[in-house]
Amino acid sequence: MKIFYIILLVNFNLQRIQAQSDTELEDVILFCNEVLETDSMNRACLEARGEAFFKLNKQDKALNDFMLLIQCDSLNSGYLYNIGLVQIELSAFASAIEVFNNALIVDTKDSRLYFARGYSKYKINYFKEAIQDYSLCIQYCGYDDKQLLVKCYNNRGLAYTNVDLYEEAIGDFSKALILIKEPYSNIYFNRGYAFYKLNKIHEALIDLKKAHDIDPNNKFALKYLSIVYYDIGEIELACQYFKIAQEKGVKIDIQLNGKCQ
Repeated sequence: MKIFYIILLVNFNLQRIQAQSDTELEDVILFCNEVLETDSMNRACLEARGEAFFKLNKQDKALNDFMLLIQCDSLNSGYLYNIGLVQIELSAFASAIEVFNNALIVDTKDSRLYFARGYSKYKINYFKEAIQDYSLCIQYCGYDDKQLLVKCYNNRGLAYTNVDLYEEAIGDFSKALILIKEPYSNIYFNRGYAFYKLNKIHEALIDLKKAHDIDPNNKFALKYLSIVYYDIGEIELACQYFKIAQEKGVKIDIQLNGKCQ
């Protein structure tokens, strides 16, 4: 069992760690603890243990292991990437951006780094800067990693939405929906909201209904279905979605009191 783990862990990354159960992650930590007692700077185990701590949401311990790895190789963009991800989990977005800046000096074409830095910038409302990073993510990602590409398009669309560039946002959400394997409620909502902001009510309703059909618990879809129907005078339908939204604890700022039976 121990030999099995160390062979697998040499090239583990966070995506592979995420596929493990909590029990397996704890086994990784226990095994690496033993290895590190006699080989304190064993890179394979520092990386694997750090990633396991990350998945188990023990971010301080994850950060400690990743910082030890940087002592071994300060120019390793993968180690810097992991440190940046921990900073994101800790909501230290400015620190994460600084780490990703350093990683991108080493590897100027790593799409993951542009995505993570763009996400960090988005979280502190640097929307235009986030758009630039998501664009670079798309440029370097290619079609080999469709999952990342879908995230880049969706998140760039959200950034466009936040600077009122709704046509551009719709274009990105549409590209994400073409690439995605299975219908994804939130992307349909995102595009529906952008259509609504452009007063394209027919298109907005199609997407909002699709978002609700895929996920009846999508609170955003419920909210805006009620709002859009209210705006166009379809009070009965507005009330229908308003009542469902209220049952799910969604606050909607429209005056339907007394109008819904």
